[in-house]
Amino acid sequence: MHDPGQLGPTAIRRARYLFDMAIPDVHSHPRDHVLLVDDQDRPLRPADKAASHRGRGQRHRAFTLLVFDRDARLLLAQRAATKTLWSGSWDGTVASHPRVDESYVDAARRRLPDEVELAADADLDIAVLNRFLYRADDESRGAENEVCATVITVLDADSVRGSRPDEISALRWSTPTELLGQAKEDPDDLCPWLLIALEFVARRRWTPPASPMTAIVEQWARALDAETLARAVAAHHVDAHYATLDD
Repeated sequence: MHDPGQLGPTAIRRARYLFDMAIPDVHSHPRDHVLLVDDQDRPLRPADKAASHRGRGQRHRAFTLLVFDRDARLLLAQRAATKTLWSGSWDGTVASHPRVDESYVDAARRRLPDEVELAADADLDIAVLNRFLYRADDESRGAENEVCATVITVLDADSVRGSRPDEISALRWSTPTELLGQAKEDPDDLCPWLLIALEFVARRRWTPPASPMTAIVEQWARALDAETLARAVAAHHVDAHYATLDD
């Protein structure tokens, strides 16, 4: 006879899942923590990075860094096959998370050379365009549930020497026309947060950065089609309500 005081295997697995989602992993290194935030990007507490991406995810800070060259091409990165979420998909140059005590700009400046090999004299002038919130499922593998900052920088194309293979399997430069074509033909091959970031660029939901960044973003805003990008976002498992926090 089943003892009602004992938990069955299903209940035990569920309890472990809820426990992992509720608190950070005390055994994980602080560098493996993300910062949980509310829908207005107000800090709540640290959480284990892996746990924050399980199930429907816990809302945390992230950034997508878009690197442009002087000809206004965007450096796209194909996520390594070892990535837990959206492995093999094409992304902006770097997508990652600020540490608990780190700004979006500082996080992007730290993370870019960790993933992309740059010339020693590369100038990393980085600016925030906007912040947006969204939640997206990668089938049964987990979810992104983020307040994500769109940050940009402009580099000479020959400053980019290569990438770290455990993070990025390939790099390529793209014009807005080329990326829009890919969004039409194969939206599943582009990460949802990149599509959302570019949709908000097309809708001019961003704060102009310093020159020459503004001219490049304006060029992309004119060339992109917001409705095409919105349809590409809809091809993913993205919650219908995604929005910018500031303009």
